[in-house]
Amino acid sequence: MAIYLEFPRLDKAFSYRCIENDGSILTTPHWHKEMEIIWIVKGKVNLGVNDQPMQLKENEFVFIKGRDIHYVMASPKSERLVFQFDLGFFQDVMVLNNTPFTLEELFASIEPYSTFWRPDIQELGGL
Repeated sequence: MAIYLEFPRLDKAFSYRCIENDGSILTTPHWHKEMEIIWIVKGKVNLGVNDQPMQLKENEFVFIKGRDIHYVMASPKSERLVFQFDLGFFQDVMVLNNTPFTLEELFASIEPYSTFWRPDIQELGGL
């Protein structure tokens, strides 16, 4: 299966978009420079990031870093929200606050699958 580069159409005023997908939507392996968060609203969803297959269930989510190759399998009776945003949009805030890390570095330092978070962290997130 071919891997393709995606160019998400983000809002011009705020480099972000949200897509609501039902379980019939399949995405073939692709990548983009934007950060992506997939939140499972209903059911179970099979997906993969950088050759790591995973099944997420209701109220779980995954952080997908820019340039990570990812796909989502068709998952009947499920719903998901997909948030895509350009981290560069927030760079000025990081500089103004004199933050020693970029957002990309911060996201890279956390476990991307909420399934693997410690129970106390999951409770904070309402999982």
